[in-house]
Amino acid sequence: RRVAERRKNLIVLTMYHLLDHGYRNTCETLASEAGVQLSDYVVADNVDLMTIVQEYEAYFEMRFDRKPKLVKKAPGQGVDV
Repeated sequence: RRVAERRKNLIVLTMYHLLDHGYRNTCETLASEAGVQLSDYVVADNVDLMTIVQEYEAYFEMRFDRKPKLVKKAPGQGVDV
C-alpha cells in the first residue's frame, strides 16, 4: 500500500512538473497510461519535483561530502542530452 501511494505521488509530481514546463501532451499521455487524473489531486504547498531533487542533492552532499550522481550515460552512448 505504501509503495502504491509513493508511486501515485511520484506520478502526480511528475505530471505537475511536465505541465509547468509546457509538456501538456506528455502529461496527458502519462495520466492516461498511469490511470491518474490530475484533476483528482493537488500538490501540497511549496512542494514540486525540482525542490525535492534540490533538497536531496543538498542532503547527499552534506552527508557524504560529494554530489550525488542521479543519472549517468548509458553504456556505449556518447551523446549528451
